[in-house]
Amino acid sequence: MDRTTLPSGTSGSSGTDESQRRVLREAGLRYVDDSAPGITRRRHGGAFAYFDASGKRVRDVATLARIAALAIPPAYEAVWICANSAGHLQATGRDARGRKQYVYHPDWGGTAGFR
Repeated sequence: MDRTTLPSGTSGSSGTDESQRRVLREAGLRYVDDSAPGITRRRHGGAFAYFDASGKRVRDVATLARIAALAIPPAYEAVWICANSAGHLQATGRDARGRKQYVYHPDWGGTAGFR
């Protein structure tokens, strides 16, 4: 398994950081944040189209199924979707009031769903 990556500036010496590292390892997840390249969503007719970091349209059936399973509300703007299915953070977006919303991997410490 790949080495778990923690946020920059994190030393890993506090109990919380070590706890996060352990949970990530046990769940088979990787720490990610939405500053990393990811998948974006654009309206295409009456539906959405998804594009990878290079601007190429995502057509992979498994990836599209994973995105659909995230159930990102259609009203969300500026949607970012993790390119890695094992990312602890799977998506972010802005609701109608401009608040940032998060979708976590179901295996990330029991914090699945929107916050």
